[in-house]
Amino acid sequence: LGYTQPNTHQPMAANGRGRPRGGGAPKPNLPANPFGTEPEPVPAQAPAPKSGAKKRGGRANAAPARTYAESRDFSLPSTLVQWAHSPEGIELIQGAAVGIGEVTFDDARRDRIVLHGDLPEEVDRAALLVESVLERRIKLQQRLAIKDKLDQERGKVQDELDRGLRVEFKVDPKFMGMVVGAKGSRIRMVQERCRIDRVVVDREACVVRIVGSDPVEVNPSV
Repeated sequence: LGYTQPNTHQPMAANGRGRPRGGGAPKPNLPANPFGTEPEPVPAQAPAPKSGAKKRGGRANAAPARTYAESRDFSLPSTLVQWAHSPEGIELIQGAAVGIGEVTFDDARRDRIVLHGDLPEEVDRAALLVESVLERRIKLQQRLAIKDKLDQERGKVQDELDRGLRVEFKVDPKFMGMVVGAKGSRIRMVQERCRIDRVVVDREACVVRIVGSDPVEVNPSV
């Protein structure tokens, strides 16, 4: 018995041009789609980061960009843990090892970083460079701490002057002994009579500073 395959093709339109079942002309340079829908574009993949390159935006990475033969833990000073995880700290620390190896951060153990390299010598060199960055930061923090302390002292002195709780005056060097008295007797007398907190005599600057808790008591002591 002969079998004739049914004709499943649509007839040609009157103008002689065929139209696919999905309607509309097929897109150029795209494979035919039996379902009549346009294929979704495939997003381009981002290129893999280069070895030793730091992540953009100063974000800490928990794993190296590739596998290294050598790795070593590096402990951070407690005073630098917070700074090391800041964008500035991450950029400086990771930048110290660029071209040698890579530095990664571990959020679970914020007091350490991990140095990576292909050779022990690379890890040693990266450790020295990172240590140099940390030492400079420690010195900077110490200077900033001293400056903050001095600023606080100056602010306190100015506040006491504004409130009348402090009086300062210069004394001629010739009369400094008379003002102080024998073994500070005049100073002690002023403190007892006026009930002031302290009297500071700066012999080098020839300045006497009187500080108290009541402006009524401080001013008569001058």
